Amino acid sequence: MSTKNILIVGTSRGLGLAMVEEFLKKGWHVIATIRGNIIPLSLKKLTEKYPSNLQIEEVDLNKANQVADLRKKLEGQKLDILFVNAGIMPDRTARLSEISDEDFNHAMLNNALNPIRLLDKFESLVLPKGIIGVMTTRMASIEENTSGGLHLYRSSKTALNQLMRNFSHEYPKRACVLMHPGWVRTDMGGPYANFSIEESVIPMVKTLISLEGKTGLQFLNYKGDKLPW
Repeated sequence: MSTKNILIVGTSRGLGLAMVEEFLKKGWHVIATIRGNIIPLSLKKLTEKYPSNLQIEEVDLNKANQVADLRKKLEGQKLDILFVNAGIMPDRTARLSEISDEDFNHAMLNNALNPIRLLDKFESLVLPKGIIGVMTTRMASIEENTSGGLHLYRSSKTALNQLMRNFSHEYPKRACVLMHPGWVRTDMGGPYANFSIEESVIPMVKTLISLEGKTGLQFLNYKGDKLPW
C-alpha cells in the first residue's frame, strides 16, 4: 500500500503541530508549513524521529508570492488530505464601536479569505477521493451564538464558513469539511479550556480520514458530530 499524503498549513504549535505528529504516527507523509524560516524545536524533533515522512515548508498566507511558490514547488504531488489550520485570535475584548478598519480587515484576511484562497489554488493537487478541510470553530455558528462577544473572531470564522460553502459548490464532487476542534488548552484556547490537545486531535484525525470518498461540505466537531450553521 502506498503512503498517504497530507498537507497541513499552520503547524508551528498547538493543534497543527499535534496533527502533524498524529498523522506521522499513522505512517502518513506529512507536508507541514510554518511561517518564517526558523523551524520550531518541536518540529525539528519530529523530523529527527520521522526523517523520511516529514517535509517542512515555509508559507505565510498573507504573502501571495509565498503561496504561489509553494504551489509551484508541490506541482506533481498528489494529496489525500489538504487541511488549513492557520488562523489568528484577534482582540477578545474590543467593543463593536472600537473595532478599527485595520483590525477587521486583518481578521477577515487571516481567518476567512486567505485560507480559502489557498484551498482554491491547491485543490487540483488533491486526489479525486481526497479531503479538503479547514479549521473553524463552533463559535462561527449563527444559530448557537447565544452569548455574543469575541466579535472579530466570531465574524471572521462565520465568514470562513460561508466562503467554504461557496468553495464546496464550485467543487461539488469534493469531500469538504469545516472542523471544530473543541475548546482546547492551547495558546489560543487558554489554560482553562475543556480539552487537552491530544483529546481533540486524536479523534479529529480519525474523523478527517473517515471522510475519504464522500462528497459535499460538512460542519463537524472533532468527534464527527454535525454542527448547526
